[in-house]
Amino acid sequence: MGRHKGSKNKIKEIKEEKVVPFDIREVKRQLRTLRKLKIDTAKGSEDRHDICRKIRELKKQLKPIIQEATPEKQKLIDDILKIRPEYNRLDMDLYKYTVEQLQKHFIYIKDRPRLI
Repeated sequence: MGRHKGSKNKIKEIKEEKVVPFDIREVKRQLRTLRKLKIDTAKGSEDRHDICRKIRELKKQLKPIIQEATPEKQKLIDDILKIRPEYNRLDMDLYKYTVEQLQKHFIYIKDRPRLI
């Protein structure tokens, strides 16, 4: 298809940043409801496009909240990497997981053999 005629060198709309809600549960709750709405809407419709945009916005808001490196989280990541150094070679980003998820994973891999 290519680009639309007359779209070259036009100024793009500047979007204002919204305030990031710090309640992770509320953001996740909104994401779940939007995903349910997305399933019910028809593919290719404008409503579905709007819902997808809203989902992307919420994911962007959620990412910096989850990826904050607290000392507890950093200690867990270091412990996991001592047991499984192959995660570095596989370029796994452990910072995207929550502390609870990392604790559960650490307990799971503690007594298991190495992957590589």
